[in-house]
Amino acid sequence: MLSLGTASLAVQTFVCAADDGKSWNISAALRGFYDDNIYTRPNGPDKLDSFGFEISPSIKYRIATDDTTVRFSYTYSAKYYDGRPQGTDKWDQSHIIDAALKHSFSPRVSLDLSDRFAVAQEPEQLGLGGTEFRANGNNKSNRANIAGTIGLTSQFGLVIGYGNNFYDYDDIRYASSLNRMEHNPSVDLTYQLKPATVLVAGYAYSIVDFDTVTPNRDNQSHFIRAGVDQKFSDQLTASARVGAQIVNYELPGQKDITSPYADLSLKYAFTPDASLSVGVSHKHNATDVIQAEDQESTAVYGVFAYKFTANLSGKLIAQYQNSEFISSDPNLNGRTEDYYSFGLNLAYMINSNISLDASYYYDKLESDNSVALLAPRSFSRNRVFLGVRFSY
Repeated sequence: MLSLGTASLAVQTFVCAADDGKSWNISAALRGFYDDNIYTRPNGPDKLDSFGFEISPSIKYRIATDDTTVRFSYTYSAKYYDGRPQGTDKWDQSHIIDAALKHSFSPRVSLDLSDRFAVAQEPEQLGLGGTEFRANGNNKSNRANIAGTIGLTSQFGLVIGYGNNFYDYDDIRYASSLNRMEHNPSVDLTYQLKPATVLVAGYAYSIVDFDTVTPNRDNQSHFIRAGVDQKFSDQLTASARVGAQIVNYELPGQKDITSPYADLSLKYAFTPDASLSVGVSHKHNATDVIQAEDQESTAVYGVFAYKFTANLSGKLIAQYQNSEFISSDPNLNGRTEDYYSFGLNLAYMINSNISLDASYYYDKLESDNSVALLAPRSFSRNRVFLGVRFSY
């Protein structure tokens, strides 16, 4: 694998620190790849493939005391696409910053803060939540959350939270449809029914404020939910939130919609070397299709990790999402899209600091709205990565 990587696709070097108690970790990465649809375009003359390589240094920092935990990480990536046409920019550059703080003021009062800032092109880096297309330019997103937990009694607790999401696209295709600010305050009441069972009931409010005013796609949502957090054993845990989402649209003539809301997840560690995480969610999300107010989506996902030997490990990731357009235009309203995503990663540890790595990712979008007002949107994309990882 190492010989093939250096000879044809280049190699990946990524520092992934061993668990030796260090508070910091520095990394430098070089990864070779092949991408058969570098712009996530529908099949046709605009669909281009390319070999390339990626350089990606990063730094991570973590410190923990009895009352406070602080985490920070920064990752830079520069991807070179050899197959891009002459006269175009052959480089993609991205910056991702993650920061988190958790502090306990007392056994009953704690505060959690987190923030993720990204300047990138790929949807999984920006966290778009509604479109699967790559976007040119220095597109920015920032997602911040704060949550305070208060123990009212030995059994009752209160969780008060606020989330803020900001999206700003350079790519003109998405700037007019996805540039927005989202505000998400929430309050939940918890009840410790048993040592391993926590009941939850709460309310959340969401404001989606788009930069564009024509058409007016701003909306507000009310979430009424209830659920449970259950620890069946040290190996098996589950969390469930179900309820209703009431969406109020500001576009004249568009009726308010009440739809189901769900967020379910389960984590199971079969053995110390094998684990599975699965989940289902159902809610409304923003879409890049400006003729639609939003989408109502159901997503199913799963992650399976397995350690074959002391040196060889693998991870399988799969996701399926079905989305229905909500639009005042009868030609678009009710039309659907199906998104499929699959990923496979294998890593072989040479020693505690060096490992070989191979990955494959597949993405596919099937859309039936091209028969309405829109140009064809369906596409497929295959990506292969090969390299070596260094850790310190």
